[in-house]
Amino acid sequence: MNLIFDWGGTLSDTFERFVEAATLMFDELNETFGKNHQANPVEFRKHFGIPYMKFWNYFYPELKKETQDNLYKKYLLEVSEEREVKEVEGASEVLKYLDSKGHNLFVVSSDRPETLIKDIKDKGFDTYFNEVYSKVHEKKEVLNELVEKYNMDKTETYYIGDIKDDVLAAKSAGIKSVGFSGGFQSREFLEEAKPDYLVNKLVELKNIF
Repeated sequence: MNLIFDWGGTLSDTFERFVEAATLMFDELNETFGKNHQANPVEFRKHFGIPYMKFWNYFYPELKKETQDNLYKKYLLEVSEEREVKEVEGASEVLKYLDSKGHNLFVVSSDRPETLIKDIKDKGFDTYFNEVYSKVHEKKEVLNELVEKYNMDKTETYYIGDIKDDVLAAKSAGIKSVGFSGGFQSREFLEEAKPDYLVNKLVELKNIF
């Protein structure tokens, strides 16, 4: 079985770090574009999605991807120096179990490499993954690339993520999906995308795979 994981919100609890970095960005972008958007975690969860510029352009339609990338990198690194993220409950247990069963494990994430690679190594997860893709804007494209590169059987390949756009990306790539409601978006959001499986806790993956 080929199991491809999202990172932030799925295996690593990065939401608070994202909120802190985004809040700093909102302060600067409000000044740049003459807006008065308030950093609201509830709104962040509601509108977060992929491609990630969909989220930023909802608030700032004039914002260009290059500007967003530079600002987010600056503020994310600033926040990361002060806040260490924890793994999502059950991540270590589940990865160890899935690895012991001989499944092929991967990461496809929009998280920046400066934090993603460090987080994976700090948690000792680097030995579990065949390959890690970071700073992914269009997940559907990278999932297709991964499937082709490793000659994966699509009926035996799953993408596991915590937002409905993760599920939709898997469907667009012709692979199966697992929605995880313990991350950025709630079970109600994920149900809209109709994943093949929907779990509330990571340990439930042991009953599927």
